[in-house]
Amino acid sequence: RQSSLCVGEVCVPEVLGRHMPLYSSGGSPARDVTDVSGDRSHYPEDEEDGLLCCPDLELPQHVKADLDSLPGTSRRCKLHCLCFFTCAIFLTIAVGVIFLESITKKKMQDTRPEERKKWLDTGSAVGLPPGFCAEHAMPVPDVTEFGWAKRLVQEMTEEEKYRFIHGVGFAGFKLMRGYYVGSVLGVPRLGIPCIKMQDGSSGFRTTDKAMVGTVTSWPAPLVLSATWDAELVEAWATAMGKEFRVKGANMILAPAVNVHRTPYGGRNAEYLSGEDPVLGVYLAKAFVKGMQEGAGVAAAVKHFALNDQETKRTISNSIVPERIRWEKFYAPFESAIKQGVAAVMCSYNFVDGKQVCSNDELLDEDLRGRMGFKNMVVSDWWAIRND
Repeated sequence: RQSSLCVGEVCVPEVLGRHMPLYSSGGSPARDVTDVSGDRSHYPEDEEDGLLCCPDLELPQHVKADLDSLPGTSRRCKLHCLCFFTCAIFLTIAVGVIFLESITKKKMQDTRPEERKKWLDTGSAVGLPPGFCAEHAMPVPDVTEFGWAKRLVQEMTEEEKYRFIHGVGFAGFKLMRGYYVGSVLGVPRLGIPCIKMQDGSSGFRTTDKAMVGTVTSWPAPLVLSATWDAELVEAWATAMGKEFRVKGANMILAPAVNVHRTPYGGRNAEYLSGEDPVLGVYLAKAFVKGMQEGAGVAAAVKHFALNDQETKRTISNSIVPERIRWEKFYAPFESAIKQGVAAVMCSYNFVDGKQVCSNDELLDEDLRGRMGFKNMVVSDWWAIRND
C-alpha cells in the first residue's frame, strides 16, 4: 500500500508504516518522521490498548509510539509486562527492607544479657534495663565548668568517645522495650552518667502498650501559649519535669518553639511560640527555667531552624532572609539559650538549599557564633545527612 506525501511543490511516495526522510521544497532534508498511523493489520490486539482493569484507557499517541518500539505485538501485553516488572521491583525492595530489619532486630535481641531478658519478660519493665547505667555511685559534675569536660575527654577511650555521638536502643526504626527515645551510654568509670532523653512537648511519651495509662496527659503547649502567662508555663514545666525525673529520664526533648508560618503546620499545637516571636521569647525562657531549675531535668529546645511544616519535612527547603530569621524565627531560640538550655535540636528540613544538621552557617556561625551557644547540638532522629 502506497500513497504520496506532498510538501510544498515536492511529492514523494510513502510506504505506510515505514521510516522515511521528509524533504522540504528546497530539496534539503528537514527532519525524520515515523508514521505510526499506517497499516497495523499484523497487530491483532492493537485496538485494545488499555489494561484488563482499565479496558477503556486511552493511551496518548507518544505512549503508543514508545510501546510499538518495544519487542512484541500487543500493546496491552506490553503494558501488563511493564506493570508486572514494576510491581516485582517494589515488592523485592519491600521484602529486602523487612528482611534486613528482622536480621538487625534478631541480632540485637540475641546479644542481650540474661538478666536483661529476664527483666523484659517480667512485664513490669520500667526505665532502662539492669546494667545499662551504673549511676548510684557517680558524683554530680559541675557542668558549668567547661574545663571539667575537656579533662575527661582526654581520659576517654576511642570507644567511649564514639558512644557519645550516637544513641542506642533501636532495632531498625523501632524502639526496643526498656529504652528511652534517646539513650546515650555514659562512662561510669569517669563519673559520666547516661543521657536518657524522652519526648515530648506535652508529657512523657508512651512508646509501648505497657506505658499507656501510666503518664499524665498535659495540655498542648499551644494551649499554654494562649494564656500569655509565663509563670503558669514555668509551673507547668516544673510539674511535667518532675514526672520525667521519676520515670528515669534526665533530658526532655522540649520545648518546641518554632514560630508558626502557616495555620496548616502539622505540629503547630506543639510550638510554644504560637504566631508571635515576642511571646515565644518569654515562654521559652519560662519553660527552660521551670524544667531545668525547678525539676532538675535538662531541656533540648527544638526544632532549629525554620522547621514549620510536616509535609515533606525531610526535603522541604525554607528560604528566609537573614534579617527576618533574626527578628522573627531565631528570637525564641536565643531566649532559651540565654536561660542556659542544655541542648539545641537541629531539624530535618533544608535552609537555603542545605540540610540544617549539616549547615555550617546555621550551626557554627548563627548558633555558636552570634548566639554564643556552648552546649550540645542533638540531631533530630536520623536527620544527619553528611558524614
